[in-house]
Amino acid sequence: MSGKIVVPDGMLTAAMQAIGIPEQYKQTHQVNKALEAALRWLSENPIVPTLDKFGPMQIDMRRSGLECTPWNVAIEWQRRMFLAPEETLPSELIDIIHGKNEWSPADILEAYRRGQKAPK
Repeated sequence: MSGKIVVPDGMLTAAMQAIGIPEQYKQTHQVNKALEAALRWLSENPIVPTLDKFGPMQIDMRRSGLECTPWNVAIEWQRRMFLAPEETLPSELIDIIHGKNEWSPADILEAYRRGQKAPK
């Protein structure tokens, strides 16, 4: 395997468009060098899914009808590995929020108190 890193053309185009650099500067601009360095780092430090990420991914794949072959798992992990985790409510708040249509001042204070005690 060669040590040369190739920045995918679509990735470079997307990065250039995101910061407003004209397409004709694509091969000479610093964005190409920055992406190359980032991809080199990633190739030397692969991101491996933890069990707490792999389990839900496997469930989602099965729900959508995808077989969990090594091929499909690799593709799905590549799609997900840079997505920010979804924010979830602390369990301390779920029971007070569930089923509420109207809130009294006391309910709001109780939710605030529980939120302050919830682990970060």
